Amino acid sequence: MDAEEAYADLTLGAALDRSRMEPRDRAFATDLVYGTLRWRGRIDHLIEARVPRGTRKIPPAARAALRVGAYQILFSRSVPPRAAVDETVRAMQALDLPHLGGFANAVLRRLARERDELVYPDPRTDPIGHAAAFHAHPPWIVERAFETLGEEDALGFLEADNALPPLALRVHRGRATPEDLLAWLSAAGFSASRGRYAPDAVVLDARAPVAGLPGFEEGWFVVQDEASQLVGMLAGAQSGERVLDLCAAPGGKASQLAQEVGPAGEVVAVDVHAGRLSIVESLCARLGLTNVRTVVADAREIAGLGLAPFDRVLVDAPCTGLGVLRRNPDARWRVKPDAPARLARLQREILEAARGALRPGGTFVYAVCTFTAEETVGVVSDLLAGHGEVVLEGAGKTLGEGLAEVVSREPCGEVLRTWPHRHGTDGFFAARFRRTG
Repeated sequence: MDAEEAYADLTLGAALDRSRMEPRDRAFATDLVYGTLRWRGRIDHLIEARVPRGTRKIPPAARAALRVGAYQILFSRSVPPRAAVDETVRAMQALDLPHLGGFANAVLRRLARERDELVYPDPRTDPIGHAAAFHAHPPWIVERAFETLGEEDALGFLEADNALPPLALRVHRGRATPEDLLAWLSAAGFSASRGRYAPDAVVLDARAPVAGLPGFEEGWFVVQDEASQLVGMLAGAQSGERVLDLCAAPGGKASQLAQEVGPAGEVVAVDVHAGRLSIVESLCARLGLTNVRTVVADAREIAGLGLAPFDRVLVDAPCTGLGVLRRNPDARWRVKPDAPARLARLQREILEAARGALRPGGTFVYAVCTFTAEETVGVVSDLLAGHGEVVLEGAGKTLGEGLAEVVSREPCGEVLRTWPHRHGTDGFFAARFRRTG
C-alpha cells in the first residue's frame, strides 16, 4: 500500500475483510500498515542512508515491502529481525520481483546490525531536517508547526502525532449516562475514565473493537473525540431549533446536535457524498434519532435547495487534517504544501453559503481539524472583514469558565483551539459567529 495513492483505512479495511483473518492476525496486519505509515519518514531516512543509489528507481510495491520489513526491525518487539528480513525477501518473490530479494536482504540485515547506531541530521544545524527524519513528518509540515508553535512546542506536537490516539466515546444521553457506561465497561473488563473536557465523554485506556463494546448495538454511545464534542457544544443548539450541519459525515456532530434540539427540533445533515451520508443514517438509526434529515448536496450550493432559514449552522469544513495525523498517519504523506491555500478558498465559499442559510440573529460555527494560518485565522479574518453583519462570539462565553484551557485568544478573536500534545485530544480550531442582520 502506498500512502500517496490510497486512503489507508479504506484500502486496509477492504483487504482485511477479503482475507477473513483471525482477530489476532488482523491486529498484527493493522499494526504493520499503520506503524509503517506513521514512521515512514524515519524509515525512509534510515534506508536511504544505507543505499548509495537510493530507492526511487525500485518499484513502489518493492519500496513498500522494504518499509514494512524495516518497521518490524526498528519498532516491533514481537518479530525477530531475522524473521522480518526473511519475510521481506519472500514478499519480493510474491510480488514477482525476485531479483530484488538480495537487495532487500542486504539493506535490512545492515539496518538490523546498526539499529543501535542510527544517525539523523544535527538538530543544532538542521532542526527542520532532524525533526522531519526523527519524528517522521514531511519537512513542510515541520516548518508549519515550528512557525505556529515555536520549535520546542512543535516538537511536542510532532511527538504526539506518533502516539496511538485514545478511544473517546460520547455517551448518548437519551439512553445512558457516563456513570452507566463506565460501570458497564468495567464489568466487561475494560478500563475507562471520564473525559477531561466534554461532560459526556468517556475515554478508554486502550484500543478496543468498537462494535464489541457493551452498549454499542443498544446505541449507548458514539465514537467521537473530545475535541469534536467541544465543537458540537460550541454550536449551543437549543431544544426545538432547526440546525444545518454542512459536511456532516460521518455524523458524530450531527447526532450530538440532534440530541440537543430534541424531538421538536430538526437537524439537516448535508454532505456531497451519498455513501458517507449512509453512515450518518446508520448511526442515527442505531441511536434511535428520528430528527435528522440527510441531504446529498454540495455545501456551497445549499441556497438553491430551499431549506433555509436555520437557527444555527455548523460547518466542519474539508481541511488539511494536520490536527488528526495520529489517527490518519497516511495523510501526512498525501497532503501537499499547496493544500492549505487551496482548501482555504473552498472553506471561504462554504462559509458564505452557511451565512446565507442562517436567519438574522442566528449563530454558526466554523471548525477545521488543522492548524495552518490560512485555514484557521485567515478564513475567520476574511469573513469578518467582508461582512459587517457577522460578529465573532467569544468561545469562552459559550463553553464556560471550566473550559478556559481550550479557549485561545487569536488575532481574529477568541476561539476554541485544541492540540494533541497539550490536551490529549485531536487538534481542532473552531470559531462561533452571530449574524446580526
